[in-house]
Amino acid sequence: MSRFLVSIAAAALCLQALPAPAEEVLLLPYFDSNGENGVFLAWSADGVSFSPVNERRPIFKPPQWRGQNLTRDPSIIWHDGRFHMVWTSHWTGRWFGYASSPDLKDWSKPQQVQPFPDGEEQPKNIWAPEIFHDHIAGDFKIVWSSTLPSELSDDDHSVDSHGHDHRMYYTATKDFRSFSPPEPITVDRDKSVIDAYVAWDQQGERWVMVYKNEYPIADGGKNLVLAFSPPKISPRSFTSTTEPIVGPGAPIAPEAMVEGPSLVRWQDRWLLYWDSYILRHYAMASSTDLEQWQDHTRELKMPVERPRHGTVFAAERSAIGWPLPPGE
Repeated sequence: MSRFLVSIAAAALCLQALPAPAEEVLLLPYFDSNGENGVFLAWSADGVSFSPVNERRPIFKPPQWRGQNLTRDPSIIWHDGRFHMVWTSHWTGRWFGYASSPDLKDWSKPQQVQPFPDGEEQPKNIWAPEIFHDHIAGDFKIVWSSTLPSELSDDDHSVDSHGHDHRMYYTATKDFRSFSPPEPITVDRDKSVIDAYVAWDQQGERWVMVYKNEYPIADGGKNLVLAFSPPKISPRSFTSTTEPIVGPGAPIAPEAMVEGPSLVRWQDRWLLYWDSYILRHYAMASSTDLEQWQDHTRELKMPVERPRHGTVFAAERSAIGWPLPPGE
């Protein structure tokens, strides 16, 4: 056999020995009712049809902290072989919850995280913490919404219908034991905003955030918009807010007040999910460029009639400890 043929045969053997690419699926953690029943999980291979995990039973039960015993707005990421989850532990209070898991079955001891240090002004609430890995800074960041008493009383006329005046803050951590001081993550436009979700835009080499304008419809709110940050996230680095893309005043679902968005890059397109909470159903749209969006809500299939404020993310199928039955 010639040296050329031997080289070809050797190369073929090397290719055969390479492991097959890991299969990724999309996961949707969500809650029901008021969040007292725990975190539930659904999965999808195509981003449209979601099937239940663990037979529609919770994969995580709420820790029974005094006055902080809910698991609302669960946000999970998968990074370096481990799942990290944060959640809203109550409607009021100065904490959010955190736990981690190697497989979404066995969880670390839940811990309460207090981002505003003792001795400083404390918020009325901490809502919808969302976690993401910042590969630029080499840390994890959590972004959430809070109403500070000073913001509520500054007479800027931005109080929402619930008597709050939310601004979005973030903290950074590498070990989930020490956290950086909270900082505003968006430019303050004297408007109440909540439910931020951050993703990396590889094509644009920037961060993209989707969030909800919480102020009344009459003032142009109750809809979803995008904001962008350069690779290095810093206080108020998310700017360049778009016009509404979903909800009142937007081309998609203008009849629906919306909340709880999540944004994931999947198979060469962006998938945007949200809770159409007044109409009591989940919804989804897609885009290739973060500018033009197509509504897929009629195609979307969920494991229960009304999952609440979930966050869709990608993970390797082999990392998930629960069996994933065929789609329904």
